[in-house]
Amino acid sequence: MPGRPLRLLLLEDSAADAALCLRTLEKAGLRVEAERVDHEAGFRARLAEGRYDLILCDHGVPGWSGSAALQVARQLRPEIPFILVTGSVGDETAVELIKQGASDYVLKESLIRLPRAVLRALEEKQMQSERRRNEEALRQSEEKFCRAFRSSPDSITINTLNEGRYVEVNDGFLRMTGFSREEVIGRTARELNVWVDPADRDRMLALLREHGRIRDFEFRFRAKSGETRLGLRSAEVIDLHGEPCIIGITRDITERKQLERRVYLLEKFEAIGQLAGGVAHDFNNMVGAILGWAELGLRKAEGSPALQDHFDKIQQQALRAADVTRQLLAFARRQILEPRNLNLNTAITDTLTLLGKTISERIRIEPSLAPNLSTIRADPAQIEQILMNLCLNARDAMPEGGVLRVCTATVEITDDYVRVHPYARRGHFVKLGVTDTGVGMDAETQKHIFEPFFTTKSADKGTGLGLPTVYGIVRQHNGFIHVYSEPGHGTEFHIYFPVVAAVAETLKPRENGPVRGGTETILVAEDHAGIREMVRANLEMLGYVPLVAQDGEEAVAVFEAHRDRIALLLLDVVMPKLNGPEVFARIHKLRAGLPVVFTTGYSAESELLVSVANVSALLSCRSPTASTPWPPGCANCWTAPPDCAFAFPLPRGPCYTPRLS
Repeated sequence: MPGRPLRLLLLEDSAADAALCLRTLEKAGLRVEAERVDHEAGFRARLAEGRYDLILCDHGVPGWSGSAALQVARQLRPEIPFILVTGSVGDETAVELIKQGASDYVLKESLIRLPRAVLRALEEKQMQSERRRNEEALRQSEEKFCRAFRSSPDSITINTLNEGRYVEVNDGFLRMTGFSREEVIGRTARELNVWVDPADRDRMLALLREHGRIRDFEFRFRAKSGETRLGLRSAEVIDLHGEPCIIGITRDITERKQLERRVYLLEKFEAIGQLAGGVAHDFNNMVGAILGWAELGLRKAEGSPALQDHFDKIQQQALRAADVTRQLLAFARRQILEPRNLNLNTAITDTLTLLGKTISERIRIEPSLAPNLSTIRADPAQIEQILMNLCLNARDAMPEGGVLRVCTATVEITDDYVRVHPYARRGHFVKLGVTDTGVGMDAETQKHIFEPFFTTKSADKGTGLGLPTVYGIVRQHNGFIHVYSEPGHGTEFHIYFPVVAAVAETLKPRENGPVRGGTETILVAEDHAGIREMVRANLEMLGYVPLVAQDGEEAVAVFEAHRDRIALLLLDVVMPKLNGPEVFARIHKLRAGLPVVFTTGYSAESELLVSVANVSALLSCRSPTASTPWPPGCANCWTAPPDCAFAFPLPRGPCYTPRLS
């Protein structure tokens, strides 16, 4: 043994024979430390107390035998090599002792063989130790593999290469596919109809035969229920009992792919929304100018039906163009909302009354509105837009007639629902359901229905903005939408709005009064030439005296020159040099209390967004009521009460409270 002497235990009754054995080993160059015993008790004691590299045993110990000593050694220290050194022993006895575990036997008359026998016994011991270590390492490795095989959440299978017959599967495979172990083992993947497209398996086998392994192989598989899922497989060819097999790990990536697609769509929709916001300002300015000139032309064309018809058509087309921008902004969640505490049933009832005039008589409308419906916070006009778009889509999907069902309910979304529908949120919601019995949609069509300008209708029957508008409005109201459809079995839309703890308000229709003229002087600041000239012409026709400016600095200069004459400010929110609020702040320092109307085509940066075609905000630098003084210490941060339409703190200067005109 390198580094230390060979430790021997000699069971020998003759001291002379023991000494002869040791001299023989030393002559052969072996360093030896030996302990001699000559009876059974001493032999047992030494084995129990010390560690030895080798046992040399005389076969003829008085009162005992070498065979009996071998049995004791095998019992107490089976790892120590055992060599018999004897005066005589028959071949049969020697063979029997070797079978019982002796490493070798040497006759005393041939001690020259002893060193070789010792070295061979030590080599065998080392090989046995190495084999035991390897076997233990293999056992531990197999145990680790079995533990990983059983406990892995991913599917792990072992199949024969040629037939695809399942040799072993783990619990992850059973959970993923819904099969039991008894249904799988011994059967082929083809028999179980696991591969949705057999060509996928053929491609996988070709790659395995060529490279011996594959990584991240994407394929579709079929569960026992018939549901199609998407899997990602890595596999390798192994030899199992002489037969080539495939060990494969498959991960179900169906939900991950759905989430990736949702992220892609959200990014795509966000880009479209930014584009819509970018073009909305300039486009609305142009449309606003067209509408203004058309209205002016209609007034001046009184008495000429042909001219009025022309201007009316111009106005209608401009409104259609404005509607496209409005829908894009709704889709992008960038339009202004006027939310109210709303009972959805009331809005649905009013909208269905209007729809009765546009829905075909061959379509039966079946409302099912839940009593005691919870309140939601929503813009009534946008809810009407959602219902109109969905119902008109349903009408187009039922050209031969059918049933249109509109229902409401208060529901609770649980974690179980969210796990299946990752776009949902847990909590209490009011559900709006719109169901038709029309032609339905396939899965590929459903992937694109919320994409702007995607439509299955002919070019003259749809812009592809109806459902994207619905999607944008729902998201802007912090809701979510679920769609289910099959070709030939109709379509179901389920929209969920979050419940609020409030009492629903009574909705009153907005009344538009007649346009009144006047003689006052109005300062108009507008950077868009078309809008500026259109406003000037309209104000002059109504009897007003307009003073115009094309940017913020010019507006302040014009005011300084005519401060005592000007009765109203009409300011564009976004202008060069100084924007509308900044102009108002400067003018306020010169003359407090002057009323102002802000207008804009669209501005995502401004805190005040007012559509030139829909609404203007009349702002006065006064307290909420004439009898209420400003709060003590107010500089520029007074906040309007909850029932106020807007609360708009100026970037600089005193606070003011907007009022809808």
